[in-house]
Amino acid sequence: MPAAPSIQFFHPSGHVKVRSTLDRLIGSGTESFRGAVCFFTRAGFLLLRRHATVLNRPDSFFVASVDYPTNLEALKELHGIAPGHTYIHLGGATPEEIRVSRALMHSKILLAANSEQQRLWVGSHNFTGQAIEGGNIEAGIELTGDRNSQPIRDASAHLEVCRATAELFDPAQMERYKQIQNERLPLPSWIRPDRLLILHAEARNQPSSAPFTCHLQIVPTDFDKYFLNDRGVRLYLHSAGTLRRGIPASFANVTLWSGSITGVVRTHRHPRNSGVQGQFQNADYEIELPDVFNAPVFDVKGTGIPATSQIVLRMDARREPGREVYSIDKVPVTNVYDADAVGQDLHEVDDDMRELFTPESFDGQRMLYRPVRGMKQQLKVEGYEETMRTMSPALPSGTKELFSPEIMYVAKEAKRPADAFLFVSKHVIDREQQPES
Repeated sequence: MPAAPSIQFFHPSGHVKVRSTLDRLIGSGTESFRGAVCFFTRAGFLLLRRHATVLNRPDSFFVASVDYPTNLEALKELHGIAPGHTYIHLGGATPEEIRVSRALMHSKILLAANSEQQRLWVGSHNFTGQAIEGGNIEAGIELTGDRNSQPIRDASAHLEVCRATAELFDPAQMERYKQIQNERLPLPSWIRPDRLLILHAEARNQPSSAPFTCHLQIVPTDFDKYFLNDRGVRLYLHSAGTLRRGIPASFANVTLWSGSITGVVRTHRHPRNSGVQGQFQNADYEIELPDVFNAPVFDVKGTGIPATSQIVLRMDARREPGREVYSIDKVPVTNVYDADAVGQDLHEVDDDMRELFTPESFDGQRMLYRPVRGMKQQLKVEGYEETMRTMSPALPSGTKELFSPEIMYVAKEAKRPADAFLFVSKHVIDREQQPES
């Protein structure tokens, strides 16, 4: 019967430098050392590099997660001193907790074996400087026992699962690893959050140059929240009779003007915020939106519709259609994972937790783990079918023909037909600033 294992807790004071403790444990692995630690930085390499002999024993291996803040260059260095024994875990495409993260290998477990005993470390410590040098408040347990003791056998089985679901580190795959890790980084500079007023109108007369002012008269109150002083404006002027519900607009002969809102007036006809009708006789052009069914009309002189709101636009410059694309989606970039199609059935999820995960995280009532093999980014432009592309067939000189990530257009169903011609963006994709693929 194996002797009862001994257990030591690290550490009552919380802030403790554990490098010497980990050195002793790893160095004791004269037969093998196996480890799986979620986050691995340069500090982890500095810890392990003095144990290259142990790491290169036939049964030794070390697994780290691809997820940030793992330092992929440090992991590459570890591979350099222990090739064939260094693994990277790419996590799972599912399960994915909504607005939190997808599944990852989160273990922090070390197991060193020699002819006399096995030493097991389980704790909160990642292989980072803060954890190893005691900057963080961390906790761990070291258990020393016979290889046949149940905790040692279970820990050994756990480590084999970590390795089996990871892949052998390959320096030639660094770009793929970086792409998967970078999913959580900020948006590229050429995709910016920006709430611009996007206005598509049929023009009976075209301006020849900027600046010019427009008197926008609106009858429906549905769009009131769009009109804020100083909000940026993009005004697309189309030929008369070309903007129709359900038909994508042609941008071949469209002019685009940029400017801002300089004034908002509620008239005496407004049902909630009754004011005074303004006389904007000095405006260069009129834009009228009499209902929620038709596109706005741009002309030198309006017909005098019974407006509830009057908005003054100052247009300062002419732009080339095709350089900007607008999305009304809050998440313009999505990550599409190349994952095992079948996956691994895990277990049933608690009913009160189910709503926290994406639908793809389940097979029936059971969680589904699908390991990641690669990833590509998709740029999602969400808008209205009629106007979401905002680009001409022949793009301006110097404009990129394709975005760096794959682009996907998602048509949103309009609540009102006029939504396609008057809306506020959430993100602007700037093709002029976009780098080469």
